[in-house]
Amino acid sequence: MKKIISALILSSFLLACSDEITLTPGISFLTPDPEVFEETAIFRVIGQPFSTVDSLTVPVTFGGTAQLGTDYEVSSDSFVLTKDSLTDSIVVYTKQLGTGKSVNLALQIPEGFVAGKYQS
Repeated sequence: MKKIISALILSSFLLACSDEITLTPGISFLTPDPEVFEETAIFRVIGQPFSTVDSLTVPVTFGGTAQLGTDYEVSSDSFVLTKDSLTDSIVVYTKQLGTGKSVNLALQIPEGFVAGKYQS
């Protein structure tokens, strides 16, 4: 009988507190590495459901040894997520194959969101 009463008190407490708990949505690259197809690499980002805005722009910082415009081009310099579409992609197009240079992307996490597992 004590266990049942304790369980009821605990479940009542959890229900009462659940209205006060707010989760900060996270944003992350889908995988640690992009999908690579010959001269292109596809970087995919995923966000958790959010309700604070209708759409969210997540800027990207490009780094590495390759030079934007000389060694590669990109489809966009940011990801755009919406309440209806929590994923987006950026395609990196290689202009010179076999140079041994690298391209790194890092997410610039907007205020009110947290970085997920893969940030760069």
